[in-house]
Amino acid sequence: MDITTLLKQKMSLEDENIVGFKDDFEEIENYVAECNVVFTEHYALGFYSHMYSYLKRLKDGERVEGVDLSIRSDIETEIYDMTAKLLEKLAKKYNQEVDVSEVILAAIHIQTAVALGRS
Repeated sequence: MDITTLLKQKMSLEDENIVGFKDDFEEIENYVAECNVVFTEHYALGFYSHMYSYLKRLKDGERVEGVDLSIRSDIETEIYDMTAKLLEKLAKKYNQEVDVSEVILAAIHIQTAVALGRS
């Protein structure tokens, strides 16, 4: 099942809410695949629902509420950098700046998937 279909079903989204982000989701999927990040369906839903919210915030010029930046030290540098690169690329498309809290929140999803893949 493709990501937009999964999100529409699980989050009860209408086509008009998600169709504008289809290219963004394809870009995200390709990027995480290139980085060898594999999500189970459950974790894919968590990550991509977060990415949907991130894309909406970018489009609307909104910011996420800040997180405790000390969490950054719990995220592997490679994962953090990989996530920052993805979010920066998306933010640039919407003429926005990336908030470090966004990177931390998305990196937690990616680090979880990577850790599960190692076990």
